[in-house]
This record gives sequence, C-alpha cells and structure tokens, in this order.
Amino acid sequence: EASDTLSGVLATRYSIDGGAATTYTAPIEIAVEGEIVVGFSSVDRAGNIEATHTVTVKIDSIPPSGTMQIDGGAQYATSRTLTVDSAISGAIEMRFDAGGGWGAWTPYATAATATAPGEGDTTVTAQYRDDASNVLELSDTIVVDTVTPEVDRTWRRGDTLETIGSAVTVGFSATDLNGVSAFSWVVDADRETVPDTVADSTGSDSGRVSATIGGGSLYLHVRARDVAGNWGDAVHVAFTFRSGRVLGRPIVPASAFWRETFLVTGGIAGDVAVPVVLESSGLVDGEWVAGPSFDAVSVSTANGWTYSALVTLPRGIWTLRARATGSTDRTAYGGVSQPIRVR
Repeated sequence: EASDTLSGVLATRYSIDGGAATTYTAPIEIAVEGEIVVGFSSVDRAGNIEATHTVTVKIDSIPPSGTMQIDGGAQYATSRTLTVDSAISGAIEMRFDAGGGWGAWTPYATAATATAPGEGDTTVTAQYRDDASNVLELSDTIVVDTVTPEVDRTWRRGDTLETIGSAVTVGFSATDLNGVSAFSWVVDADRETVPDTVADSTGSDSGRVSATIGGGSLYLHVRARDVAGNWGDAVHVAFTFRSGRVLGRPIVPASAFWRETFLVTGGIAGDVAVPVVLESSGLVDGEWVAGPSFDAVSVSTANGWTYSALVTLPRGIWTLRARATGSTDRTAYGGVSQPIRVR
C-alpha cells in the first residue's frame, strides 16, 4: 500500500520476473509454481516516481505425495500399538487419528506408531503437512485382535478311550472371534507339557490327534493359533488309553451242524497282526465245561485281519468263544461267542 502526503498517490505498478509493468488494481493471481520476483513502485499526482522495490515469493499449492500402511500391510494386528510406515515426499510434519481424535503435529518420520482404541476393525488416518501448510491425508485399515483362541475340551477329564491296536485318535476344537488357523499338540504322560508354536495341523477350527502310543493314563496337551497369529494357552486333559482288538463274530458254516470237524472264520478290526485264541465250552448236565482251545491263523485283508482254523468238537450243543489277545501282554479284548450244534 502506497501513500503520499502532498499530491497523493496516482497509481502503483508491478511486474513479475522483470516482465512488463501492470497497474495494480486487485490482488494478483499467480498460476505458476516455484519462486518468482515481484517488482513494484508507485507514482504520485505530481509525477514523482518511487524507486522500484522487489520481493521474492515462493508459490507452493501442491501437497506432499506418497504412501502409508499399517504394520507392513498386514490384515491383522496382535497388539493395539500399530506401526505406521510411510514414504512421503515434501512433508515436514505429521499427525494421526486411530479413532480417538487427532494427535499433535510431530516432525515427519518414515516410521511411527499409533494406538488403536480397542479390538476389531481399526482405521488409522494420517495427515502429512509441508512448509506451505499443504496437507496430504491417507488412511489404512487393520483388524486388531489381541485375544487368544480357546481350546474346547471334547471329553471329560478322566475319560477312558478304548481304541484299535496302539493308535489313538482324539478330536478337539477351538473358538476365536476371527477364526482359528492352526493347532499344536502333544500326547504324553506328563501333566503340564506345553506344546510348541509349530503347527501340527492347519486351516480349521477343529482337528484330530492321531498318535501311536502305549496304554495307560495319559494327557492330551493342545493349544490353538488364531488367524491373527495369537497362540492360546495350552489345555491339559487326562484320559486313560487301553489298546485292544475288536473281534468280529465267528462265522460257522451250516455243515457244522452235521460234521465234527469244520472251518471257523472271522474278522479282527485293526492294523497289527496278533494271535487269536478260539475257545470252546460244552454244556454237560446243565454246566459249562472246558473244551479244546488253540491259536488261529491271522491273515491281513483290506478291511482288517481275518482268522481261520479247523475246529474238532464232540457231538453236542456248544458255544464257540473267540477273543483277540495283545501281541505282547496277551491281554484279551473283545470277546464274542457263537452257538453251534454238532451231531
């Protein structure tokens, strides 16, 4: 603004970067970016011309540019403290809002932290400001999940499992707000074993332990991992495991009713060959008496094991008793019987 105390100001003229002078009548709109030199002077009504003044002006209407992401672009975060990574050109300050309001402006850094207000979907909005107060606003969303999954006990403590052979299969499951992704488990005789964080099964909220073990009082130790990567506490469940055989009912041909010597066959469900003992008892004067006993021959088949043997009995009414025995301790499991008549 020019002034003159005698004749008064007639006009003010300006030029940009040494260009032609223009009479100033209103604020100047400059369309170019960067530094420019503005020259100006005034003339009074008596014709006196003021010396030209210059001023350098920096024009910057373009905000900073770049990208930002939370926790390296992960879908889930297992902590409420979130890492905000950015690559911003032209910024000197930054601030964040993770749902609880804007924080203070701080000097720009490529890595910073923001605190999520709670669990679930969280959007972090960031503002990056340059020295001309132009602002770039970016945002990213992540699911905050700090709650560990919980393994459900699928049987009561102290339950007894009777299985085929020496293999035990036990089912289990777990629950989590966002889903279960893996299990780690151990079966042993220790009460407090904690499974490691190496997944033994993946991709489901339920699983099955299949292990070849000895019999007795054992513990299943299992823990789950959710889709966010949180490993839950181990659950320890005691059970009693008894290995055995499931013996199929003997098959006696119809000719057994007429012949003293006949073939008996049957099936054993399982995966290990074991001896089979066939026992017979006869009804004499209303009392059961011992009959011949022997080991049958077991043969592997697609559906398990079959046994066969020739049986010779005196004439009379008999009950043929069959049982499977353990291959080492000879403990009998799964006894069945079949009535027959020999004439």
